[in-house]
Amino acid sequence: MSFEMIPGDATSMSQKAVRLLACCERCLIVIQINGYDMSLRRVMESKCTQCGGNINMPDEVLEMLILYGHFIPEPVAAAIILGTTLTEPSLRPDFIASAMNELLTPLQTDHVYDVVVPKRREGLGMSLRMYCGDLVVGGFVDFDDNTESPAVAARCISVGDKLVAINKKCIISSSFETNIRMLSQAASPVYLTFRRVRPIRIF
Repeated sequence: MSFEMIPGDATSMSQKAVRLLACCERCLIVIQINGYDMSLRRVMESKCTQCGGNINMPDEVLEMLILYGHFIPEPVAAAIILGTTLTEPSLRPDFIASAMNELLTPLQTDHVYDVVVPKRREGLGMSLRMYCGDLVVGGFVDFDDNTESPAVAARCISVGDKLVAINKKCIISSSFETNIRMLSQAASPVYLTFRRVRPIRIF
């Protein structure tokens, strides 16, 4: 993965256009994703220019997209995360949502969290639905024996939370059917990553 800041009139580094490089393993070519809009949805919807298939990016880029909702060039991300300027910043490739949320800036309105949920024969005990292109928690299902479902027992999943990864695999660009199939076929316990939007409070 590589990136380059494209010269422009923007005053800050994070506002300038970015050239993000990804690859297509099928065609063995490098794909350029250019522009100011490096949002999670736009990047994940980018396809190979030759075969039209999905492109591949390093895990640290995908985790950054899930965490912030858009791609941040490494110098900017390092300044946010470490609170300092580094000459050659390098993001840990294995950072997870629970650790990174403690380092977010005060203006961060979204909360990303990970939860390990055991599967029962009856399922996870929550309903999922598509809303505005996202797979969100629609509610919780009661089991016939009146026991708590795994989703309820987790004590952190809420209605409206967006499911963004299953077993550390980003599902943003996958269809509803694909995601449900992935959940049903996953071994127990299943590792889920959710994103919760926090409304901005103005005082």
